[in-house]
Amino acid sequence: MAIVCFLYSASKSVCANEDNAEIKQAVVNFFYCFQQKKYEAAYASFSKELKNNIPYFKFALKAKDIKKVAIKKVVIYDHTSNLGKLKIDAKLELKYKNKLYQALYSGTCDIVKEKGIWKVAAVSLKAKEAVPVENIDFL
Repeated sequence: MAIVCFLYSASKSVCANEDNAEIKQAVVNFFYCFQQKKYEAAYASFSKELKNNIPYFKFALKAKDIKKVAIKKVVIYDHTSNLGKLKIDAKLELKYKNKLYQALYSGTCDIVKEKGIWKVAAVSLKAKEAVPVENIDFL
């Protein structure tokens, strides 16, 4: 099982700490949209480049497999005035091969500032362990 992975390169640099709260909030809001099943809002938080690479219908199809999201840890490990890199730990429940799994995921998220707003440029998460929760019936 894997969550969609996209790449966006950024140069390493440090900028003022006042962006830290905005950067973290942008990522938390993105995952909160999944929890609330607000897929259009989650997609709206994508960067322009990411939207160009992923049509909404493909995103929404995969997003519906994610049933629950709980962010456990968000750490900014690099950022400039318009690029940020974060490490994320999250607990997810998702549908995979007609079963519901609960898993702890760990990975990274890259964000970019577009027109003054932080947008998700890439997410790469991998399951550390996955446990089946229940069978899903499709009637």
